[in-house]
Amino acid sequence: MTETRTESLPAIPVGQALGQAVGQAQAILTRLLTGVLAETGTPRETYLALLRLSVHGDSLQRDRYVRDLSDSLGLDLWAAGELADGMLDAGLLTLAGETIRLADAEPAGNRSGQARDRRCRPDHHAGRPRGVPP
Repeated sequence: MTETRTESLPAIPVGQALGQAVGQAQAILTRLLTGVLAETGTPRETYLALLRLSVHGDSLQRDRYVRDLSDSLGLDLWAAGELADGMLDAGLLTLAGETIRLADAEPAGNRSGQARDRRCRPDHHAGRPRGVPP
């Protein structure tokens, strides 16, 4: 007679199982984020800079924000200032006095979201002949 043996495998520690699940979720979210940034034409540096401002409650004195960008993104102060100015020019941030704030999601009076799309993707229609719909 043949005897069937079942071997029990050692149990995976909870921390290891959790770490694997978190690692898989992080990989999936990173791919999604990369796709969204590419689709909107948003540089990763800009995304990270917006995150840094949200860490500070969505507003901060400009000089403190520039120093924070320099420290957290590994930029020199000049490049950090240029990044902040570029986001101001793009309408992603607003400057009131010396305080930088996240811009409203949609400009007042335009609730369709079209202005935001144009701001995030300035070259959305680049290369398309006039009169050809997107």
